[in-house]
Amino acid sequence: MRKYIVKRVLHAAFIMWLVATTVFVGLRLIPGGPVAAMLGQEATPEAVEALRNQLGLNQPMYVQYVDWMTDMLVLDLGQSITSSQEVTTLIAQAAPKTLSIGRSRW
Repeated sequence: MRKYIVKRVLHAAFIMWLVATTVFVGLRLIPGGPVAAMLGQEATPEAVEALRNQLGLNQPMYVQYVDWMTDMLVLDLGQSITSSQEVTTLIAQAAPKTLSIGRSRW
């Protein structure tokens, strides 16, 4: 039984890593990147460069990835691109409703 549990935990960890890596790459493939989504299409080049520096997007991709994964491991999920609120706050606000939907199906 222990072997089965260890196997399932490792499998779940691999799937979570794969999803996180896919999200990371997907965000970098958005035309203009996350900066364009945050500032809009009318942003000045100076504003774009300043935000890229602030967010660390001027770093090499592998440095961004390591920083991003490290932040995720300590549950520092950053700010929402669309609302500029802390992501952990948004998750905490949505969790009760989500859990109530899940409980009602049991």
